[in-house]
Amino acid sequence: MVAGDLLAEIDKRDLEAKLAAARTDLVQAKTMLPEIETKLSKAQAELETAESRMFYRDKQLTEAISDYQYISKIRTKKGVSCFAPALLENKKRV
Repeated sequence: MVAGDLLAEIDKRDLEAKLAAARTDLVQAKTMLPEIETKLSKAQAELETAESRMFYRDKQLTEAISDYQYISKIRTKKGVSCFAPALLENKKRV
């Protein structure tokens, strides 16, 4: 066997080993795929629920701020001080 043939054989074996490892990785990935898809589906459902809750809470906050502003105006007209800056500041940051 010539040195060039020996090097080619070594390269061939190296590539065959890499190909076998890649096939093993592929089998493992295919095995894990259903579990990953299930986790993704659950995470998406949780995200949708969280987004829905955030929307509802934001709506409640907007209504509370509106109520506060209305009551504040009434109290101001009557000469009663009513001040809750934290509530308004939190809404402005959102």
